Amino acid sequence: MWLDPDGNFHDASYDIYSDPYHPAYIAGRCENNPKAQIDPVANTQGPYILNPKDPEYKSEIYFYDRLVTEKGWRIGWIDMVDYPAYNAPLPMEMYHLG
Repeated sequence: MWLDPDGNFHDASYDIYSDPYHPAYIAGRCENNPKAQIDPVANTQGPYILNPKDPEYKSEIYFYDRLVTEKGWRIGWIDMVDYPAYNAPLPMEMYHLG
């Protein structure tokens, strides 16, 4: 998951061609791109890994909007069923039709 405070996705991925320590580096590409990102003006935050089986997963994920609201919040989710499953028992001996 990626989040962007201004609503415009900027690719903050690693750019091997702008990293002077990478063998694929192209001379001069890091002058205006010290973080070696695909889009150097990026304010997009992420990726946030939501799969607990992924080795990059972190149980606590925070998003910080420093440009607009200067507020941060924790990203979370719950396992909540918002509708009964097909054939689930309901009151008065009825079953849900899905």
